[in-house]
Amino acid sequence: MFRNDIIDQKIHALLEAHNDFLDETKDEDMLLYFELRDFAEKHGGLLYFFENETYLIINFIGEEEFLLIPAEYSL
Repeated sequence: MFRNDIIDQKIHALLEAHNDFLDETKDEDMLLYFELRDFAEKHGGLLYFFENETYLIINFIGEEEFLLIPAEYSL
């Protein structure tokens, strides 16, 4: 459960960095959220795929902000 909270916080930070947000009343926004979450869960909560870019998002113990690093990723 705690890990899921961190994933949600990282998704929020990623969207905020792109000046974007999710509207829970819109189906397409909820689909985007589930796609972001699914990708993150498959990659241990470290990698996030958004707008055709992959990001490594890490947090440091005791810090509230996240470090977003563009990353190379291929299947």
